[in-house]
Order: sequence, then C-alpha cells, then structure tokens
Amino acid sequence: PLLVERGFDTATVVAAMAIIGPAQVAGRIAIWVFAPRASVRLIGCFVVVAFPAALIALQALPPSFALVAFVAALYGGANGIMTIVRGLAVPEMLTPDSYGAVNGILAAPGMVARALAPVGAAALWAWSGSYDAVLIATIAGSLVLVGGFWAAAILSRTSLPASL
Repeated sequence: PLLVERGFDTATVVAAMAIIGPAQVAGRIAIWVFAPRASVRLIGCFVVVAFPAALIALQALPPSFALVAFVAALYGGANGIMTIVRGLAVPEMLTPDSYGAVNGILAAPGMVARALAPVGAAALWAWSGSYDAVLIATIAGSLVLVGGFWAAAILSRTSLPASL
C-alpha cells in the first residue's frame, strides 16, 4: 500500500519486491568475500546505515522505478548481510558463552516490534490518512537501530580485545 500510495502501479511494486530476495543473496555473498578482511563489528557499522538511507531515499526522492529498485536492492543487500552479522556479532562483540541465550535475549525486542508493527502502522495511517507517518516512524526506528548497533560496537571495543 505504501508504494501504491506513492504512485506506483502493482506491477512495479511486485517487480521491486522481487529484487529484495536476490539482493539478500548478493549481500550474503558480499559478506563472505569481505568478512575475512574486516571485523563483524566494522561491517555491521557500515551496513546498518543502509536501512535508514533506503527509507530516506524512498521518502525524499521523486517516485520512479529506478529509485524503488535501488531502494529494494539496498534494503535486500543490507538485510542479507545483517542476517550474517547478527549471528556472528554475539561472540565477537559480547561473549562466546551462552550463545543461544544471549542471541534469544537480543532477538526478543525485534520480534515484539515486528509483531506490533502492523497494528502501529495501521494506527498511524488511520490517524494521518497517509503512509507518510508510517514511513517517518520506520525511518525513526531504523535510526534507533543504527544508534544501538554503533553503541554496542563502541562499548564492545572497550570491553573485548580489538579485532579490527
């Protein structure tokens, strides 16, 4: 609905969504290539910025298929990389002990947010009458993600041996 409201037809929306999956695979291949050369902390600090960048581009730039394809590719690639980063960040940035328990605790807030997001988005849309408020809230949430990852990266550098 967000893309349709921004003037895209259904075929364009489907085409853009179809880009996300291959971009995730490309992102996972990219991390396979770059991971031996950089720490997970460093890779994550760069890649996490792609989420708000993609959303801000969607909000600020004029609608075109090239833009929505770029946003889908950027989001998909970053999502593919961050899937791997999430799995490797716990032992590198926190502790190699109790991997499952620590990962579960870290995943819980995201799972709650994903469960509540449809209700929150619907409430924002009902309140504002458009998806602009939803997109702005999503941008704000992605900026919190960036801040949280960067804070974790900085704090882990002070408590664990540097691996950069």
